[in-house]
Amino acid sequence: MERATSIREAFADFLDDKEYQGVRPWTIDFYRRNFEHFLKDTGVEVIGDVSESVIRSWLLAHRHVSEATLATYDRSLRVTFNWFEKRGYVAVSPMANLPKRKTPRTVVDTFSRSELQEIMKIARGGRNPRRDVALVTLLLDTGVRIGEATTLKLDDVNWKESSLQVSGKTGPRVVPFGRRTKATLKAYIDRERKAATPHIRQVFLTRSGCTLTPHGGTQQVSAIVRQAGIKVRKKGPHTFRHTFAVEFIRAGGDAFSLQRLLGHSTLDMTRRYVHLADSDLREAHRKFAPADAWL
Repeated sequence: MERATSIREAFADFLDDKEYQGVRPWTIDFYRRNFEHFLKDTGVEVIGDVSESVIRSWLLAHRHVSEATLATYDRSLRVTFNWFEKRGYVAVSPMANLPKRKTPRTVVDTFSRSELQEIMKIARGGRNPRRDVALVTLLLDTGVRIGEATTLKLDDVNWKESSLQVSGKTGPRVVPFGRRTKATLKAYIDRERKAATPHIRQVFLTRSGCTLTPHGGTQQVSAIVRQAGIKVRKKGPHTFRHTFAVEFIRAGGDAFSLQRLLGHSTLDMTRRYVHLADSDLREAHRKFAPADAWL
């Protein structure tokens, strides 16, 4: 028996519950943006009108996007409709018998040193140069997610220990940072950061002095990368996270330490970076194998 007919009413209840549970703001925003996209495209207003065929057709209509994006849409809708079922808004989720889309194992995009230098040139030439340089440097140096970076507060920065108290998807963690990040952060906070009110404690702000949202941070970083002419498939802030992870492994770091730094709940994602480093070893062996060169 359905408790409500308005799908927007049910979804508002879903978001309120997620907020009550303490789900991170950027995760709630993720659900909101994907569901609004779904509602806008389908025009559905009554929750009972959402069937498996409606959802399947909507996903098929987005075959032009990447498989990873489709898997993201699938996951977001599945979580929402499972919640609707649990709370009695629908008898059975319309996705109950719809197979999950799997995220493909693709090559991890990373930036080269020369690409990073071009990115920094663009960051230095923007309207908020100290903020943009500090943000890009922080992403590269720590591997934090853009949502974690934009929700950092001034009190989360331990200047003495050169570390951040990060609130991530898997809970709080401490992430160290280097001298260059420390210098760029201090330059931004001391010389450019101007909050609209003293109550705003987030580190990264907009030009008007308001909090820079995860979505806004993503747009800004992506714009900088595009202006730098970088040709990687993914131009968003997550590529900085990938670059940090791969370089950490290449420099001799271990997977368990990387897992803690990145805030992964399991080693499954971390292994992708380790495997990429293994491919580096194979290529190095191909070039310098003693038996091939000397015998």
